Amino acid sequence: MSDLNFAEVQLNTSSPEETLELGARLGELLFPGAVVALTGDLGSGKTLLTKGIARGLGVRQYRYVSSPTFVIKQEYVGRLRIHHYDTYRLGSPDELEALGFREDVFSEGVVIVEWADRVSNLIPGTALHVTLEHGAVECHETLTSDAEVPDNSQRTLVLRGVEPGWSGAIEKLKFPYSPSRNTVE
Repeated sequence: MSDLNFAEVQLNTSSPEETLELGARLGELLFPGAVVALTGDLGSGKTLLTKGIARGLGVRQYRYVSSPTFVIKQEYVGRLRIHHYDTYRLGSPDELEALGFREDVFSEGVVIVEWADRVSNLIPGTALHVTLEHGAVECHETLTSDAEVPDNSQRTLVLRGVEPGWSGAIEKLKFPYSPSRNTVE
C-alpha cells in the first residue's frame, strides 16, 4: 500500500449553493463502482455535498436527498444508482454489512458514506475521500471570486484519491473558478 500515489486538492466554498454545485460537478464525474467516503463534523456539509452529487448523477428529486441517519441507508436512481449510507448511529460495522454494503461497493452503482471514518476498515482503498470542515482556511484552491462571506457558510473540502483513478476527476473539479484567486501548490 505504501507504493500508492494520491491525487489531492483542497477547495473552499463560500455558500451552500457552491457546495451543492461542487457536489454536482463531482457527480458528473463519478463512474460505476465509485465509492465516496465523507468525513466531517455535524453540519459540515456532507449531506449537502451528497445532494449535489445526486444532482450531478441525474437524480430528478435530488432536493429530497437527506441524511439516512436513522435508517442508515437510502437509495436514489439517476444515471447510476446511488447507495447512500450514514454511519453516525451505527452500532457496529456488522450492521453495515447486514444492509448489503459489500454488495453495493462491488455493484455498478455509486456508494456514498457519511461518517466514513467510523467504518474506515470497510472503505475500499480506491475510494475518494472527502473531508469537509466549517469555515474556509488558506488553501490551494478558492472557488469564489466574491468578497468576504459569513464564516458559517464557508466550507473547506479536501478531496483525496488514489492515482491515476481519481487524479483526472480531481483536476476537473479545480476549474472553472476565478483563476486570479486560485493557487496551486
